[in-house]
Amino acid sequence: MKFLQRSFISSIAAFVCGCSSMPKSVEQWRTGLQYQKVGGETMAYRCYGDKTKPVVVLLHGLPTSSYLYRRIAPKIAEQGFYVITPDFIGFGASTKPVDDAAYNMDLQAKRLSQLLLNLNIQHYSVVAHDMGGLVGFELLISHSDQIQSFFVLNTTAYVDGFTPPPEMSMIAGSMGGVMTSMMSNPVTGELLTAKFIKDNMGHPERLTKEAKENYWWPMHEGATKPMRATAKNFSSIMARYPVYQAALTAYRGPSRILWGAKDKVLNFEKLSAQFSRDLKLTSAKVQRIDDAGHFLQEDYPDLVASNILYLLGDI
Repeated sequence: MKFLQRSFISSIAAFVCGCSSMPKSVEQWRTGLQYQKVGGETMAYRCYGDKTKPVVVLLHGLPTSSYLYRRIAPKIAEQGFYVITPDFIGFGASTKPVDDAAYNMDLQAKRLSQLLLNLNIQHYSVVAHDMGGLVGFELLISHSDQIQSFFVLNTTAYVDGFTPPPEMSMIAGSMGGVMTSMMSNPVTGELLTAKFIKDNMGHPERLTKEAKENYWWPMHEGATKPMRATAKNFSSIMARYPVYQAALTAYRGPSRILWGAKDKVLNFEKLSAQFSRDLKLTSAKVQRIDDAGHFLQEDYPDLVASNILYLLGDI
């Protein structure tokens, strides 16, 4: 009984002080990151391959980071491409401003454009997942002439077929502060973050301990801020969908769709049909993975990489 009491007291102390040391796996991942100042913030990113080769930019979503593509980017680079995986501001190792306005999608796109400009990159292909799709659509609006190809991975520009996850509604509400505190603190944070990722995978058993640590640690550092800001701003984001649809319709470059069909939030049949219509895709350009979920990069990284390479072969 005394042991249990001591353990409980230690857990409460950790919750109150919020202290925790960075996991070794996170330290190791971050040794490979680079940093650039963009729009007054510091953006972390990782590069793979020869910078003289065609450029591919892989965009993550909520609540992940460039780490999502750790097993995909190297395979693309090996086939003769220069791959860039950024951490959007508020995520991964990038800075995490307090102001909700810092997380507007157009601002995220402007920062990404500034990063690419700083790296002297004029033309590139985009692979967009989840919230990264919204940033990618903003790029289609402002820099379509620079985008050589566009790859869609479980994201949306349409209301029909999109069911916002209940966790996001809760985070936006009166209990949002409590929920984000629970996700960021050392006692419950890693467990809750891992549960969210695993609940949206087709094969949750494939999420490693190292992956759980790398997805949670940014939460501990403040990545819950953009999560809550995005949740509170859902209505404004969806109001911009028609503008995104117009940008997709106007786009003339090569494009493909790959979808984890067990996605609980984004319906494959409805959304792939709408994307296919606006991007003018034949069925051959659309592939579903029946037993993959929303985080198909964790379920089937090799298959995601090979499909991206198919698209790049169309440039």
